[in-house]
Amino acid sequence: MTTILLIIQALIVFALITVVLIQRSSSDSLAGLSSSGHNVFSSKATSTILTKITIGLAIAFTVNCIIVAKVINSEHKGNVSIVDSIVTEEAAKPIEAPQATE
Repeated sequence: MTTILLIIQALIVFALITVVLIQRSSSDSLAGLSSSGHNVFSSKATSTILTKITIGLAIAFTVNCIIVAKVINSEHKGNVSIVDSIVTEEAAKPIEAPQATE
């Protein structure tokens, strides 16, 4: 299950990076590669669609991260958390300083 979720996560990341690079920016991007005069969508419609796709992929990325964390946490239920393994002050032995020699 974890492997499938991690593969999905990698695909979401690849798609998110691609969509962000395709978007038109004020200076430069990969959007200039497809800016021919025969586009089906106008410039504004394309940017609106790409913005919605970016938001959807960002939400999918976040939800998938949470699901992966829950699955991994449920698989390793027997292990102790790092926070639980910290020694409290009461349980710690005081360290005695070595005796001074003259």
